[in-house]
Amino acid sequence: MKITLIACFLLCQAVAACAQPKPAWSVDTPKGKFECVEQSANSANLKMRLGNAVVYEGRFLGLSSYDGELKNGMPSSDVGCPTLVSASATYLIVARDLLPPSFGVTSYAIIDLTGDAPEWEELVSGQRPSDEKVSSAARAKWDKAGLSFSYFGYPAGDPGGDVKSAKPHQHLVRYDFDSGKIRQVN
Repeated sequence: MKITLIACFLLCQAVAACAQPKPAWSVDTPKGKFECVEQSANSANLKMRLGNAVVYEGRFLGLSSYDGELKNGMPSSDVGCPTLVSASATYLIVARDLLPPSFGVTSYAIIDLTGDAPEWEELVSGQRPSDEKVSSAARAKWDKAGLSFSYFGYPAGDPGGDVKSAKPHQHLVRYDFDSGKIRQVN
């Protein structure tokens, strides 16, 4: 009986530990830890938190809710946490599929943590498999004025993935911190 109770106790502890959502990634920022946590299918699909505040909560089956904390919002596509591509002290570059993975289109976005609330802005769309060949060192180059972002895909503003899209090529865009503008360099 004692062994059974101990085994049950240990099993319950293991199940409880597994049930706790773990961050897919987290980054320390001047405003606290910014993290993306994938939830179980029974609750929200993912949560993004800055410090203790939930700034985005994506619901299962593509429904989403915003508590007014994440400006511009993140398109909900039911693919879990975006991948963290690069980070500076107050800006993050993330990537995720907004179309079925078979399309091979990766959407890149920049998250600006400088304002009162984090702001999500779509950056560009890359096209796999060629986009995966861009090295991490060449992908994002930060400086005091902004970001230079190299990718293989579609011109800024073209989401890609349909017959009307431009043919994908190697591109470079510049994101200016002061204006928040994206400029196609090539």
